[in-house]
Amino acid sequence: WRDPITLYTYTLQYAKTARIQNNLGMAYGDSGNLPQAIKHLERSIQLYDGYPQTYHNLANAYKSLGKHDLAREGYKKALTIDPYFFFSLNNLIALEIDEKNWTQAKHWLIYGLEKFPNNEAYASLLRQLENPQTSIEEIFLREP
Repeated sequence: WRDPITLYTYTLQYAKTARIQNNLGMAYGDSGNLPQAIKHLERSIQLYDGYPQTYHNLANAYKSLGKHDLAREGYKKALTIDPYFFFSLNNLIALEIDEKNWTQAKHWLIYGLEKFPNNEAYASLLRQLENPQTSIEEIFLREP
């Protein structure tokens, strides 16, 4: 097969499954064709709405289009299906930080530490958010 889009489009002729729709949506997303990605990811959800990966991929497509509220919704839905789906958790934390939603960033960091108590990155970010001597902007805008 010359590319994943060709493979999954061909496969859909024989197996119209949620996973194939998800994979095709991902392939379109990777190629930059976000409207087609969203179309196939939504079809995947119509066929079966129990894969956190599909909601995560849909959220990524929406985020790339600047539709952050829809992205946030998708990441949360992925976490509802699988509370340990750290890919969506990481992206949700990053989205809240990017938008300077400090309260929500803190909420998701605490959630992350409940699920992954040994995650030092979450712990470090949370400590920085809780440091009253440093402004939030200083924490996230300082050079590493």
